[in-house]
Amino acid sequence: MDYWGLATLQPFGASMAIENLLRQEHQHYYPRFLEQKIKRGKKITDEIALFPGYIFVMITDRWMSIKHTKGIASIVMCGSLPSRMREAEIDRIKATEAENGFVVLPERKGLFSIGQKVRHASFGESIGIYQGDSKADRTRVLFSMFGRSASVFVRERDLEAVA
Repeated sequence: MDYWGLATLQPFGASMAIENLLRQEHQHYYPRFLEQKIKRGKKITDEIALFPGYIFVMITDRWMSIKHTKGIASIVMCGSLPSRMREAEIDRIKATEAENGFVVLPERKGLFSIGQKVRHASFGESIGIYQGDSKADRTRVLFSMFGRSASVFVRERDLEAVA
């Protein structure tokens, strides 16, 4: 019985792993989302892995060859067999994809509004201006330090609103 398993990728090995899994006719799923950012003054769109460092692979009777695929570091195991992912979980992720094949992330509701005054314990009595969410559980706050303004990335949960 075929089922979805999970493999770890070698550093920067996603494209190599995908290319080689396709060549070996192994079904895989590498969910990604689009992120827009400004780089050198230009708006760019990056493709970001939903689960960096991992790729879902269909485990079949030929699964041992996946272990030796270029770009794959290892298969996540449960004892002597590859771990089993529930088909419903993969389907749930696929259901969030747009027509372009990229996952659409839900809007994140922050605790603060852009422009709201906040305080962070590490900055003493300094008042910062909340500038918005960032990635990886970090948020940007503008603090005035050493006679100039500086944007700092901090955990949102470490902030408190200032009245």
